[in-house]
Amino acid sequence: MRMREHRVSALIACTALVLACSNDKWEEPFPNRLGIIVTDSIGIEAGDPDYILGAIADAARSADGSILILDRSFQVIRKYQHNGIFDSILSSNGRGPGELSNALKMSVFDNGNMLIWDIGKQCISLLSPNGESIDEIVSSGMFPPLQPVALSDNRYAACDMTFEMDGNETVLILTLTTASIYSDDPPVALFRDTIQFNISEVMAHPSMTGLMGRVLMCSDLDDRIFYTLISNSSYAVNAFSGSGAYLFQAHLPLPPALKSQEELRLEEEYYTTQLGLRNLPTGVEVDPTYDMIAGIGVDEQGNLWVQRGTEPYPVFDVFDSSGNCIAAAEFPYEGRYWRFSISPYGALAWNDNPLDGVQKIYLIELPSLLD
Repeated sequence: MRMREHRVSALIACTALVLACSNDKWEEPFPNRLGIIVTDSIGIEAGDPDYILGAIADAARSADGSILILDRSFQVIRKYQHNGIFDSILSSNGRGPGELSNALKMSVFDNGNMLIWDIGKQCISLLSPNGESIDEIVSSGMFPPLQPVALSDNRYAACDMTFEMDGNETVLILTLTTASIYSDDPPVALFRDTIQFNISEVMAHPSMTGLMGRVLMCSDLDDRIFYTLISNSSYAVNAFSGSGAYLFQAHLPLPPALKSQEELRLEEEYYTTQLGLRNLPTGVEVDPTYDMIAGIGVDEQGNLWVQRGTEPYPVFDVFDSSGNCIAAAEFPYEGRYWRFSISPYGALAWNDNPLDGVQKIYLIELPSLLD
């Protein structure tokens, strides 16, 4: 399926057009890629239950070096010390204050408080470093704000989602906003994005059914917010200040990547497993083209890391604070299901579909890009 994306900003629209016309001139900007180092891991197949992980929804490091793992299977947060030693279990499965129902994303403030995006409770939960409930942010709309990320001074950014009908098609409206945890003032809208689609087409592509997951957001935990709408035809990440100023667009003329027949078979197998079926339903098919971007994050130096979705193993393009591409880096392990948490407090990696079936968090070191 091809979604039609409409940018409000004329500048962004023109840039996307230039990118589309320049795909045939693609050259690797940094063919000599830097290496990402794996230093340790957390997770075992059997033994001490403190180290047996369920399905990993998200993970993050906090300012004190702690490792926080959002476990979707058990709906808890597993806390480990900076060296991977088990510390405690935070929260529990439920719908009460401080409990988790279907939590998908986590972001950590500099004081250790955690923002939890919980679509089961239709809210953003704010938890203390000990997992105690501080507040629950509930949207007045149909959906909770998407992909919340922590900023400085108890502020956060999120993406509001609403729907409108346009003839036989549906328009998904995404509004990037910022708000303060402890203020009753309404969120401030920074940017508006739309996706126009046909429901039957969306349902026919398992990789497109999670529309709430089509947005990727991160921050430098200060005043910069990074946003991209996942696409299989455009590689671009937009940067904004917390006040709404458009800063830059990090982009490359990355050409689209078609999946091989074997890759299509493996992806179909992955989705049938996730859906608990033996085969995909009649009429449902896997998208033949890879998404351009698989993930984004910001390191301690303020550089933006963009994970390509077009490579058979994790490859990152690194952009400086002005949006210039300054390096490329690669992860030492193969596979297309690797996910990463990259923040000023450190970096982690995990595989959504490990070959041995054992969920692990990998402690990693990013190469320094200081002159």
